[in-house]
Amino acid sequence: MNELEPKRLNEKEKEIRDIIQSEIYSCPLCQPYDSGEVVWVIGEQINISELFFEHDLNDDQIERICTHLHCPWCLADNIESYSEIGVKPHYEIVSERIIKDSSEKYGESIFELQKAIIDYPFLVYKHPLASQIHSEIENKKFPITQISGHYYRVREVRNSEVILSKRMTNPPIGKSKAGRFNHPGQSHYYLSENKDTAIQEVVIDKDAALVWVQKFEIETNIDNILDLSYSIEVVSPTFSTLYVALKLYDRFNLSNLNNENWKPDYYLTRFIMDCAKQLGYNGIKYNSSKVSYTKNVVVFYPEKFDIIATGEPSIEKHKIKKDDDWFEF
Repeated sequence: MNELEPKRLNEKEKEIRDIIQSEIYSCPLCQPYDSGEVVWVIGEQINISELFFEHDLNDDQIERICTHLHCPWCLADNIESYSEIGVKPHYEIVSERIIKDSSEKYGESIFELQKAIIDYPFLVYKHPLASQIHSEIENKKFPITQISGHYYRVREVRNSEVILSKRMTNPPIGKSKAGRFNHPGQSHYYLSENKDTAIQEVVIDKDAALVWVQKFEIETNIDNILDLSYSIEVVSPTFSTLYVALKLYDRFNLSNLNNENWKPDYYLTRFIMDCAKQLGYNGIKYNSSKVSYTKNVVVFYPEKFDIIATGEPSIEKHKIKKDDDWFEF
């Protein structure tokens, strides 16, 4: 046998090799350096001997197994029995477990709820999962936030009429179409944190368009906002597993089944809106379905808060990628 080749492992050693390999996350070569010293940022640094501690092996066996190990991050295979390596951070392990548990617990029920709410939207309260959603929102188990600062609303330029700021607020009762968080005719106030996102939310399938852009300032914090935009990339044991599952299955942002006046993907979000509104929340914060990393907000009772227009709306020309109605997003 070539002396440079790793020594063969017996069945027990292979099993332990697989266990150890699954726990290796990074190595020193993956890390940045500062003045020639390793700065450990990828994974939690330990000595590989800690991974072997619970296994009944002698030094020769450990050395032999190490010749069969590699770093999954950079593929380096120079791991030795005394090497420093990185293991998966504890918060990632916790996050993955919670996400897995959420999916196993609620995955099937979520799809059953989606079907039920499409078939019988006004009877969704009879579904056990719908009842649990209401209960968890009532008991503050979903994330809650507050909003303030700069926001935007946009309308497409449709004719020669000059639009003033008072026309850029929430539509009068009876005017709006069904939206993600409003029933037809409901006068809710949709705002976007980002101007370009607000434009993409409202202009329908055009390569370019002229739009009215109005900037608003929320001068005093609006609290008690249901936060459906809260990230589950890093979750903790305090998270609602139902909330994690709804985020995991993207139940807050779907729109692929919507077609003109048929908007089944809005039924669940409108049910959540009804729950939040009935339970005294002031609005909902959520990810844009057009630009997922930006946030929008819908305020239920805008007349109660100081949402001030900054000057008059301006006309801008933008290239547009996606569509939606000018009142709701």
